[in-house]
Amino acid sequence: MGVNNTSRQAQPGRHRRLARRPNRARLIMLVGLLAVGGLRLWEPARAAFTASTQNMSNGWSSGTVTLSGDTTSSVFQLVGLTPRSAAQASCIRITYTGSLGARVRLFAAASGVLAEYVQFSVDEGDAGGDGDCTGFSASGATFTGTLASFAATFDTAANGFGNFTPPASGANRFKVYRIATSVRPGTPEYLQDQSASATFTWQAQSP
Repeated sequence: MGVNNTSRQAQPGRHRRLARRPNRARLIMLVGLLAVGGLRLWEPARAAFTASTQNMSNGWSSGTVTLSGDTTSSVFQLVGLTPRSAAQASCIRITYTGSLGARVRLFAAASGVLAEYVQFSVDEGDAGGDGDCTGFSASGATFTGTLASFAATFDTAANGFGNFTPPASGANRFKVYRIATSVRPGTPEYLQDQSASATFTWQAQSP
């Protein structure tokens, strides 16, 4: 009788193990449905409509700043000067042909022991040029001093001499500069057979 009772008690445990299998099947089916459902949710996003527009052929180009003088020869080549020599004057026309408005300034570099004793003046005006000052009338900046002091004061374009500001187009795109020079009275005797030299530069810079 004891053996039979043991056999009967073991039967319910086996039934419980068998009863769990349908739950695993349901879980596998649920995961599969979720995966399929995820694919279905994602598919409409792939089918979205789009539109775009373009603005093409954009480009950039720089303007020009162009400056020229009416002579490439020296404004002065004076020899045999004395403190009693008459003042000499020469005019040069500077023309601007750039496509941008600009600021034009004159600066100088001077050398030689005589530079301290060369009387020197510069005037801006609107007539004359190519060495000839006929009809010249001052109508702008002016300087009077020595060649050495002019070069020391106006030594770069940043602090250059003048008020010439030509526009990008139209009239008034030139300026005439009259340069006058002489040897100062009272120049010492030891400066006989001495010299001075200078380079004048006009530079245009856009705003």
